[in-house]
Amino acid sequence: MPQRLKVRSYRTAPAILLVLAALTAPAVAGDAGRAVPEAVVPKVQGLVQPLIQEHLADAWTTTAAKLQTGAAYHIPFRAPCRTTAARDPWKGLADLETAGLTVAHLAAGGEANLGPLLEALLATMGRAPGHAAPAAPDAPAAPDAPASPASTLDEIIERLRSADALRNQALAKVGAQDREFLFLWPATMVQTYGPQLPYNEQTQPLLMNTRALAAFAAQRYDWTALLTAAKTLASIADARTLAALRKETAGAEPVAENPEGVTGTLLMVRETDVGRVLIGGTGPNTYDLKEPPALLIDLGGNDSYTGMIAATGSAAHPHSVVIDMDGDDTYAPAALGLATGRAGGVGLLIDRRGNDRYDLAVGTGGVGLGGIGILVDAEGDDVYTGRRFTQGAALGGLGLLLDLAGADKHTSFGNALGFAGPAGVAAVIDAAGNDSYQCGGKYPSAYNSSIKPPPEPGDPKFQYFAMGMGAGQGRRVLSNDAQHAQFNLAGGVGMMIDLAGRDTYESSNFSQGTGYFFGVGLKLDLAGDDTHGAARYGHASGAHFGMGLFADYAGRDRYTSTGPTYNCGCAWDHSIFLFADAGREGDTYDLDRSTGPGRADIGGWGVAVDMSGDDRYVIPRGAGRATREGLAVFLDAGGTDTYEKAPAKDGDTPGGDPQTPADGRTFTQGKAGGLFADQAE
Repeated sequence: MPQRLKVRSYRTAPAILLVLAALTAPAVAGDAGRAVPEAVVPKVQGLVQPLIQEHLADAWTTTAAKLQTGAAYHIPFRAPCRTTAARDPWKGLADLETAGLTVAHLAAGGEANLGPLLEALLATMGRAPGHAAPAAPDAPAAPDAPASPASTLDEIIERLRSADALRNQALAKVGAQDREFLFLWPATMVQTYGPQLPYNEQTQPLLMNTRALAAFAAQRYDWTALLTAAKTLASIADARTLAALRKETAGAEPVAENPEGVTGTLLMVRETDVGRVLIGGTGPNTYDLKEPPALLIDLGGNDSYTGMIAATGSAAHPHSVVIDMDGDDTYAPAALGLATGRAGGVGLLIDRRGNDRYDLAVGTGGVGLGGIGILVDAEGDDVYTGRRFTQGAALGGLGLLLDLAGADKHTSFGNALGFAGPAGVAAVIDAAGNDSYQCGGKYPSAYNSSIKPPPEPGDPKFQYFAMGMGAGQGRRVLSNDAQHAQFNLAGGVGMMIDLAGRDTYESSNFSQGTGYFFGVGLKLDLAGDDTHGAARYGHASGAHFGMGLFADYAGRDRYTSTGPTYNCGCAWDHSIFLFADAGREGDTYDLDRSTGPGRADIGGWGVAVDMSGDDRYVIPRGAGRATREGLAVFLDAGGTDTYEKAPAKDGDTPGGDPQTPADGRTFTQGKAGGLFADQAE
């Protein structure tokens, strides 16, 4: 595989955030009638900042200087909100929340808002399209009179050609050899990408090529043109277009001979200059495809898809669209083979109806690796079983999994469910239903080696790696040679957003609004009585200049952790993290195996706030505690609360005498930078 030896510049586009005016109202209905809550970060700031000024003014001066030290490091691809947060944590976090609520508002409007939703996601990385963007063609109205058999299909093929031309425009500064590299490298990258690597002869190609892919995407792509290509392809799924196509194919005779790998009724097969176009009938079909078609529309039936489906097939044929209209379908793609975009390409899958099953290989399920990958499931109780780089993941691109209805189940091993590597933005968004999410439990964590003797699998102390559920992960190079610092890469923006339902989350280390090495994570749950179970660095906690926000806006929620440390607004090494439960109901914090909420070390800024309700806390140690020039705040802002292990005296935080009442009291660490405060309504 080619190696990119020179990458000239690492500057990213200026920060441009898409902000909906509707979000300034107290509670605004989305297009589908669901309420998008008022932003919580400004409210939390109004409660916490006066406490900082009163109790931690000197500590804040020290921590503020520490937070800005990251600006001296030339780490490429930083998200605009992360740059802002180094100067003003509240502003950076408010920008991040606004971006998330904008995305939630658009998702509530359903598939019709897909284009603006993609634009809002790209804006978080400073890639909002310019005003001169070419417009996607309008979908044709369903004809009133009978049309020639291929008239709508001809129009659709023109859209495919338009998308190809837009992709070529987007990659005008990328030559043929580099496009081939951008197509080939992700297969190795998804198997080898991790949070840190030493520099040596073996790792040099991994470091160099991943940096090159991110740099091409961040610096040479025309994202206005690429986004317009995605919108153009999505317009094929417009209801009027599909209605016209269905009308034209009504009564059509099946094709005489199916292409290799296809069984069942096919109504149309067309070979075009942009790839093969297939129209499947209303009965069951099997699609076992070695090369993805440019377009596959299946009109119904319980279908089976394997191989390459709605994914970039080559550097020369970057786009693939699959639209399944109905049926209980199964998807078992090859690696990088479902809703996966590479080399500036778009992989788009839209499944309209049915209870579907997705057995997702590495790099599938709404994954952008130097391209755009989109999976939209509009209805049904769906099951997503994934591995790595799956279910809304990106590096050097955009990855989106959007599920609009049903009680869904998501499982994954890691780097999944809203995971963003360098120059990437990714999201998993669920609009309705009682859903369950799992990430981790497969790959052992490196932290096991720090325990003596190291625990074995099955031991409660054994830890697993996740990096998911709203996670941004950069890459650190472990080397003392200044020449190797050029391979350090900032993480992207990873989002997990659930709009409604009673949901369950279970995850391993680094998850649920986490960030690592300038990466940014966001997790928003807008409604429902939820259970949020995490592990080390969970619930808006992270390390090494990371940033994250966790906000649960309503419901009677429960927070748990397998530990051993850092849950609910905890920041290590110049990081910035905010945890907020904004609901009025009483919540339970079962953190007896962990530390927090609200902790900061080594110049970190960690804040945890429960806004209201009669809450129960099991927090043995570390709530509102800071060390080594960090600033930490724990605040319960209302309700009658119980603490099973409570502060004993000033200078302590939970872990002292359990008989000492903490409800309604304030404890400080003095100059150490920690504050524990429980306030009445």
